[in-house]
Amino acid sequence: MQAYPNAPLAWDRTRTMARRLGVDLPRAVFDGWLTRRDLDTLVCACAACSRPACRPDAAAQTAGCTNASSLESLRL
Repeated sequence: MQAYPNAPLAWDRTRTMARRLGVDLPRAVFDGWLTRRDLDTLVCACAACSRPACRPDAAAQTAGCTNASSLESLRL
């Protein structure tokens, strides 16, 4: 996982969007559907993103999410 001060915030945003899409990220890693490297890529994309759609207080939006297609492919 990335070693940046905003890593917890980026992880929270990634997890929030994943939950909105019905994806359990820790479970996806545990079950082998997602590698830790892939998870790091998702979190880094969220860290670099400035869109407010995935913030916990935002409406449940997924449009425009950089990770939406990757996360949707993980729906179990």
